[in-house]
Amino acid sequence: MIVSVHWEKQGIRRKLDTAFHGLQWQPETFAVTDFSEPCLLEFVFDAPITAFQNHGYHWEVLPNKQPVFCGLMVPKVVRLANGQLIQATIQGGHWELYARYPNRLRWWFYPEKSQVLTRYTGIHHERQLESVAGFAPLPALPGLLFCAQYVSWSRAPIPFAATACFTDHCDFDTPENLESQRKLLRECGIRVTKGMFLHHFSKRVDNASWEREAMLLQAWANDGHELAYHSLTQSIRDKEAAFQEFETIIPPIPMSTWIDHGYQPYNVSLYANEGKSGAWMGQHLSNKNIVNLWNYVDCGTATKGVLNQLNPQHFTLKAYHKGNRTLGIVTRLSLLLKAILFHYYAQESLIRQYKSLASQFKAVVFRGQWRQFLEFFNKMIHLAGPLSKVVFGWGSRGCESFPLARYQTLFFEYAIDTHPVAIFQTVEMVDFERALCPTNIDDLIADSGVFIAHTYFSVPLAYHSGRVLLNDQTVQPKVRANFEYLGEKIREQVVWNPTLDEWMAYVKGFTKTVLTCDASGNIIVLRNGQLNYRTTTS
Repeated sequence: MIVSVHWEKQGIRRKLDTAFHGLQWQPETFAVTDFSEPCLLEFVFDAPITAFQNHGYHWEVLPNKQPVFCGLMVPKVVRLANGQLIQATIQGGHWELYARYPNRLRWWFYPEKSQVLTRYTGIHHERQLESVAGFAPLPALPGLLFCAQYVSWSRAPIPFAATACFTDHCDFDTPENLESQRKLLRECGIRVTKGMFLHHFSKRVDNASWEREAMLLQAWANDGHELAYHSLTQSIRDKEAAFQEFETIIPPIPMSTWIDHGYQPYNVSLYANEGKSGAWMGQHLSNKNIVNLWNYVDCGTATKGVLNQLNPQHFTLKAYHKGNRTLGIVTRLSLLLKAILFHYYAQESLIRQYKSLASQFKAVVFRGQWRQFLEFFNKMIHLAGPLSKVVFGWGSRGCESFPLARYQTLFFEYAIDTHPVAIFQTVEMVDFERALCPTNIDDLIADSGVFIAHTYFSVPLAYHSGRVLLNDQTVQPKVRANFEYLGEKIREQVVWNPTLDEWMAYVKGFTKTVLTCDASGNIIVLRNGQLNYRTTTS
């Protein structure tokens, strides 16, 4: 049973009573609001944990090197050496398990980088990742059930199916390729959340927008796709005009999802930097019925073997490098370098240095501007330290999950002033040949996994290996084959393919589930959050 329980908040550690109520432990003299800020419950058992339910609903022993985190949409169930099953009463928070301390279970609430917002600050729009705590209260006090069976919550309305959700950015959309994309998706039976610009204000003459291509975009909605804001225009107006546009726009059709684009001053990632208040932003989001938001948070980049956002071990440097092993050595090293800086460190100062270094490399090597060589060399020296730590510590650092993938936070509930929203996190998908290969889809199905892709279906840039379109009219054959395979699995109902709004409507149920058990250890579902579930005894 439980040997000790401690509660820690703001560095203050307090020992709690270990008394049971039947076969259930809950903290006495606490309220759910006591868990609305970063805090920790730590349990020590009289027997070691020998197995846990992993992200794929399979029993697994604790790995030797890396800690295990069980987030909102991952089972919170363990088995002790004496055979005792233990399950959380609610799905909120994050369990941490470590083979080095097999008798210990840590239950974190809002640890650093488990829920982040991107903020752009200063005149140079420096990116800051702001960790935020909870808005919606927990459905009940956190507790542990010492039970004879356990409940598994399905992440899809099709019981225990995998989930494939696409959110597409329209930066390169034209009237012609809009039709090519829609035709491909219709033929394969795949639906997406399609970002769109409302107005034609763009550096590209043929850039698509609702203002000019309303009929083409309405055809997407008629096909069952969700249309979403990708800010309002492709290019940036002067600030006064931009804010007026944001404040006065009347949506031509109902839209509930907003995807930030560029350094638009009214973006969720930027409005505070422009002197606007949360009350101002909350009011205008509420007026437009926007409840789902994306603001530049990717857990990593998809490739072969890297797709399921609920599996933190997909999002490591070793997994990413292995997935790209068939690429040329220069391309592999370039992608690895970007993964180290953008996802492993995820520090704006390093990313800025990398971007500047890449620009100066082109100036020196391709344009012969040798006066920039000294500055180029100095920036190389500054990046050498962080990169050498990874290179010389590859055995351990290569296996560490990226910070924004560690806690499997695909979404969290938040409030801008008093307006409730859901912030969703994506996996970047640029190489559809590798990311959506049949083995990746099969592995996703085996683990009932989930991906919410951040895509650019119409990107025309030749260096984007595995892009969807070879030109405005032609789909890359290998990518088409992958979409056709995914469509086949959707029709077989082993993959659920929701729009983002549909996905969010279902998975919010994970924040509402509550369990208890009777005197015999049988699980009782007090609240199911309208999720599918099954009860298991072994």
